[in-house]
Amino acid sequence: MEISNGSPPPMPPRSPTADPPALGARIEAELAMLEDSHLSFACVSDATLRDLMRYEWRIQLERYLADGFLAEADPDCPVMRHVDSAVDADGVVPDEINLVLREGVEVFGYFNTGQVNDCYYLHVVQPGSTAFFTVSIESGNASDGPYDIHVSPAGDWGEFRARLPVP
Repeated sequence: MEISNGSPPPMPPRSPTADPPALGARIEAELAMLEDSHLSFACVSDATLRDLMRYEWRIQLERYLADGFLAEADPDCPVMRHVDSAVDADGVVPDEINLVLREGVEVFGYFNTGQVNDCYYLHVVQPGSTAFFTVSIESGNASDGPYDIHVSPAGDWGEFRARLPVP
């Protein structure tokens, strides 16, 4: 097998039509139109690739949460404290998992700012509705933690869409 040093192969087409969309056809189609070089929702036609990309973002977010703190959290927050003292940087316990995602939370997008405040986009399916959240990594990147985690209030699709960093 020959290894090429050229450019990587092109990504699959960004059209959520071949496999069942994870968030519903209308939302996945709209997300596909919003993607750019910094904002991604893994809107590809192959469900396996889409799910793999979204799983990778989940793993990245969980690494931040492990060394993170959450100053404010309400009962609907998709992130919860695993270590009760993780309300500020001084309360983060080294080598412990300080914050975790609640059960049923799905990561479906990522915004790479190239500096601080990278964001992960989450949703939680609830009976009769879906709640959308933005989790941002506010600080800690320069020092490898602890990470100040901020979670937006729950929103429906329209509220979530209005908070995205796109026109």
